[in-house]
Amino acid sequence: FLYMQAIDACADAAMEEEAMQLYALAVQSGAISHWLDDEPLTMDLHGFTQQTAACAVRHVLRHEIGNFMSGDLRIVTGAGHHSADGVPLLLPRVERVLTDEFDLAYEHEWQQRCCEETRNCTLQVNKGCLVVQLQELFRYLTQTKPFEMYVVNLGGA
Repeated sequence: FLYMQAIDACADAAMEEEAMQLYALAVQSGAISHWLDDEPLTMDLHGFTQQTAACAVRHVLRHEIGNFMSGDLRIVTGAGHHSADGVPLLLPRVERVLTDEFDLAYEHEWQQRCCEETRNCTLQVNKGCLVVQLQELFRYLTQTKPFEMYVVNLGGA
């Protein structure tokens, strides 16, 4: 919690590099974790502030994506169900970071929902989860990092 307050204060003061350094220190010390343990390449930003969520996405894209990628990057921001107005707070900020700072295309996750009574299934968009596809991450990597700095698992043989 203290790390987030310090990160937010730096970000609010337009001290982005200091905010990023604090975020990296928080991750390294184990005070903050942005990965879901049971879902590879899935960030969970629930409980993060807008500034800290933005730092988390920057940190992952600058320092962690490319070490090993086996699929799409999922970013769970939440759909705003727990915010005061029911409006998502993290989603618009993360979308801006992806598009404005990293020029990355994304889509919202689709989920299959089934009704036990009628046995009907429908596809619904999960507005609280963004997906940056592996091909888009690969495009980003080839434009920003030397080839020897990343490994991509494309499946198959």
